[in-house]
Amino acid sequence: MIQKAHIDESFPKEYMLCSKKVLEQLHAKGFSFHKFPFTLKLAFLEDSSPRPFQVVLSIPKRRVPKAHDRNKIKRRTKEALRKNKSQLESFLQEHELHLCFMVIFSTHKMLEFIEIEKQMIKALTQVIDTIKQHENQIPTL
Repeated sequence: MIQKAHIDESFPKEYMLCSKKVLEQLHAKGFSFHKFPFTLKLAFLEDSSPRPFQVVLSIPKRRVPKAHDRNKIKRRTKEALRKNKSQLESFLQEHELHLCFMVIFSTHKMLEFIEIEKQMIKALTQVIDTIKQHENQIPTL
């Protein structure tokens, strides 16, 4: 019987970025790029946190006016991130980096989970590529 390697797909609270000070700095200084339907802002963290990255999800009221739709998109986005975080996590651990980033939903369309997951995979791959290409341009908070 072949055993699969155990991949940790948990998403505890330590992954969520809650510090107002770090959020303000990330918003002001962060390196940003757009990958439909998300805009991502990145910055490295100086202090070592228990997890290799911390994230904040933002679904603007201007883009999605109804609260139940914002909540649905946020749940779908968080689930897509939880299921596909292993590639980013292993890259950051390998390079001993601590990253904080903001995922901003930037479209008016209500997307299905499959589409959000597909785009999240592309966005996380783009995060890794961006770190490789622009490592010295991404600010440290």
